[in-house]
Amino acid sequence: MIEPNRKGEVWIYAEQEDEHLSDTSVEMCSKARELADGLGVAVGAVLVGWNVRELSYRLIAHGVEHVYCVNDTRLEYYRTLPYARVLCQLIAKYKPQIVLYGATPLGRDLAPRIASEMRAGLTADASFAAFVLPQLVMGIGMGTFFVAMISILLDGLPPERVPSASGVSNFLRIIAGAFATSITTTFWDRHEALHQTRLAESSSAYSPNLQDAINGLQALGVGNDHAAVGVLSQGLVHQAYLLSSLDYFWISGWLTVAPLLLVWRARRPRGAAVAAAE
Repeated sequence: MIEPNRKGEVWIYAEQEDEHLSDTSVEMCSKARELADGLGVAVGAVLVGWNVRELSYRLIAHGVEHVYCVNDTRLEYYRTLPYARVLCQLIAKYKPQIVLYGATPLGRDLAPRIASEMRAGLTADASFAAFVLPQLVMGIGMGTFFVAMISILLDGLPPERVPSASGVSNFLRIIAGAFATSITTTFWDRHEALHQTRLAESSSAYSPNLQDAINGLQALGVGNDHAAVGVLSQGLVHQAYLLSSLDYFWISGWLTVAPLLLVWRARRPRGAAVAAAE
């Protein structure tokens, strides 16, 4: 995992197409300037492509102090792996503390790959609603779940036995959570191996797409065929873990829906009936 550099610059990825700088990249310059002033560091921009040197002056005019320009004919058109490799090499060399990407299709494709390769944190869609709404939904769901579960568990018990029953309930819930964690981890690893095998079977050393990817990595400085294949294999492993996570979420979703049907068939707690009558 990349070590945090508290003295590193604040970077933006300057997205361009057909030698024209995107409006999103220009807008990010002001946000990068704001963050950099608060941290007391400089603002940098990464510009990748072909015939893009002139765009550096526009970035400087919008407050960027250092422009890291990679100008190469092989980077004329966007391809995920070569572009990600270039940015990873620059990040490893200059060690910025923050890198900003535009919320565009290209940025959403590039940022997760770089974060995965560098083993760095990634905050996507960092708006107030994006942070608060999931917590609000989770809080309502957890409260509703535990109130219903405890009402069912403690139904019919005399008051003097409620503390002991609550302790046993909490103990069993913690034990069940430990078992579930172990089962989940095993499932995730086993299915990663399964998806990795399937992805490997669908590729071939003689595939034109694979050869293009290897040639592109070598052109960007990856030593030989073995090193390029190693980089691609690492990406394949990441994809396999992602597919395994999707399998887990699907199963978790159905396991969450199934108990909903059972809850409606549970006997209504008598305490609630008495309270309603009163």
